[in-house]
Amino acid sequence: MSARSAGLVVIAVAAVVWPFMTSKTIHFYGALSAIYALVALSLVILAGWTGQVSLGHAAFLGFGVYIGQKVLHAGVPVVVAVLIVAAFGAVVSLVLGVPSLRLRGVYLTIVTLAFGAACQRYFFQLNSLRGYRSSTVPRPSVFGLSTQSDRGLYFVVLVVLALALAMAWNLRRSDTGRALFAIRDSEDAAQALAVRVAPYKVGAFALSAALATTAGLFYGMLYGATPGPDQFGILQSFFLLALPVVG
Repeated sequence: MSARSAGLVVIAVAAVVWPFMTSKTIHFYGALSAIYALVALSLVILAGWTGQVSLGHAAFLGFGVYIGQKVLHAGVPVVVAVLIVAAFGAVVSLVLGVPSLRLRGVYLTIVTLAFGAACQRYFFQLNSLRGYRSSTVPRPSVFGLSTQSDRGLYFVVLVVLALALAMAWNLRRSDTGRALFAIRDSEDAAQALAVRVAPYKVGAFALSAALATTAGLFYGMLYGATPGPDQFGILQSFFLLALPVVG
């Protein structure tokens, strides 16, 4: 076993064992860290692999909270709820991403910034005024595992994060991953090599948004209520973008 593989095994074992050795307060922050790790992964795929910097990802996190709250209250199982909010995030990303295909660099960043501000003003604040801010978010069991405790929810998020990391690892090593890196380094050069830039950029945006909205579903479950619109504004987007940088 290589040193890298051994290190991954140690990290995996520690991630499973530590909740049984710590207090309930620490369980909350452990679950929150796993949720933020899922958001960080979404931004690594978008910004790190494709070179598309988004300052609107707090909006996708918020969509996951608000849509997830409605879906879970309807009695939908958590696994199905994950698929629904992920699909919703992907569709919304298409609305933003397709018209912005010709934009690069700072211009694309400005568009995502405006998108995030518009969502905060016209979606989250309106829903807050309608009473969603005070609405509770249910915590249904997942395959028999109770999520009523923060420790139980942590393990559910940990499984989702592990699956997302495995998907990202395989994607990075695939032809699609190499195409994304080529686009990041130079779109013109990638096009000259017959890489279809537009579908890859839109696909990366959709995947990133799906992961962020999935994180939002668990974010709402962790806090037990839909937070106020300020939690999904521009400052939060800057914070989320800093996560993969700081690590």
